[in-house]
Amino acid sequence: RQTLKAIGHFSRFIHSGDEMTAFSKYTDKLEFTAFSSQDGTISCIAFNPQDKKMKAVIRIGEECAEIMLNGHSCSTLVIA
Repeated sequence: RQTLKAIGHFSRFIHSGDEMTAFSKYTDKLEFTAFSSQDGTISCIAFNPQDKKMKAVIRIGEECAEIMLNGHSCSTLVIA
């Protein structure tokens, strides 16, 4: 079921021609993949396979944003 959620996020937010620009698994508890699109937006897909909420920090250059990911969730952040 978790895999189907993640596939849904990839198929909805990642399009033909987008390039994977980042991948992070700095901890075995969370996974992140980011893609740049031709229109300049960045889509970051975050996956939390854990049972509990997890805090994460997204950093692009000097800018940072802190997010909370619910347990067993997949979320997509679109950055314009």
